Amino acid sequence: SMDEAGHILCAFRFADLLSHPHLLKAKWWLELLLVNNFYPPAVYAVNGLLKVFLGPAHYVDWLSLAIYDFVLTASVFALTLITTRQRFAAVAAAIVINFYTDMVGYSRSFLLDSQVAAMIALGLFFLVFWREKPTWQRAFLGGFVLALVLASKQIAGAFLAGPGIYYFVRIAVQRRG
Repeated sequence: SMDEAGHILCAFRFADLLSHPHLLKAKWWLELLLVNNFYPPAVYAVNGLLKVFLGPAHYVDWLSLAIYDFVLTASVFALTLITTRQRFAAVAAAIVINFYTDMVGYSRSFLLDSQVAAMIALGLFFLVFWREKPTWQRAFLGGFVLALVLASKQIAGAFLAGPGIYYFVRIAVQRRG
């Protein structure tokens, strides 16, 4: 579709900008961060970096989708393992997410749906991972991951807002009592 082609072309543009860096020029940074006027740059950055290191072949686009599928599967597995403490449940959740009809379709298209689903799962995992044992290292890493998640597509914030508010309120109540 036109949207898929646009996303692939934005990755090429990002790769081109990375191949000819002008780190001291504001215009270069502006073009890099606004490679697409409608979406944040994280997915284009990942795909652009892959194109810089592996070349402009179409298999690189498929590799990107495979990487995001791996992130989704690993995040769902880890999230389930932390919340249930049952390895069987974690394996079952990782399998089920990959057989979910919409995810099967998303993982074969170059729209941003597969990537944003993977990033939301990664963000949820890091919220739970941090909450399980809050340390400054986990907070720092979690903050970086959450920034990356939010830079993948704006809607990710809506999916992470609920759990984020829940943990905020829970911590506030615990500190009061």
